[in-house]
Amino acid sequence: FIVQTEFQKAKFINSGIAEERIEILPGIAPRSETSLDHELGDFVTYIGRISPEKGIDVFLHAAKTVSQVPFAVVGNHAESRRRLDGSCTNVTSLGFLRGDALMHAYRRARFVVAPSIWYEGFPNVIATAMIMRNAVISSRIGGIPEIVDDGVTGLLCEPGNAQDLAQKIQYLWDRPELCKQMGQAGREKALREYSPEKCYERLIAIYQKANILARRAAVMRCATELT
Repeated sequence: FIVQTEFQKAKFINSGIAEERIEILPGIAPRSETSLDHELGDFVTYIGRISPEKGIDVFLHAAKTVSQVPFAVVGNHAESRRRLDGSCTNVTSLGFLRGDALMHAYRRARFVVAPSIWYEGFPNVIATAMIMRNAVISSRIGGIPEIVDDGVTGLLCEPGNAQDLAQKIQYLWDRPELCKQMGQAGREKALREYSPEKCYERLIAIYQKANILARRAAVMRCATELT
């Protein structure tokens, strides 16, 4: 069994699956070349599905609290506009983006917010933000704290707590140099742990272990049959 975080592994073990049959393979950060003089963007950006479990409503409530800070939402335009309902004048809906347009949205972000209120596997938005040198503010839930190192590559907030999120946003917004430091630390971690090459190495090691376990099981079956 392959899972993406220690949190998921613990869930599998609690469900009765033997620990030796579970291995961790994290998500893969996309390949991206960013310049060393990467400039901070002008938005606090949400990128993802516009749905309650992703914490979009928490994000918008936080935006109302820090009304002097510009926010951007990347996702289904009609749904994001419906949720905005004209009440957040500092939030811009960029609509659904992909390809170069999506990468441009990451570059326009001062930092990225992933405010999920339910367990995540390995959010692609976080891995992409890290490789793009974006600091990340995300919820302290599920496996996310294993990805976002609090105080190093970003900040963690309490899930569903818009006030806590707003405070973390204001704190990071007021510290552009810290944003740069966290963004660089995030990119270094993504290259070190989530690159395609590193994930390939881990996957091959998992296959090799599975093959050893399978052979061991076959030998034991043969021995049992002979006796």
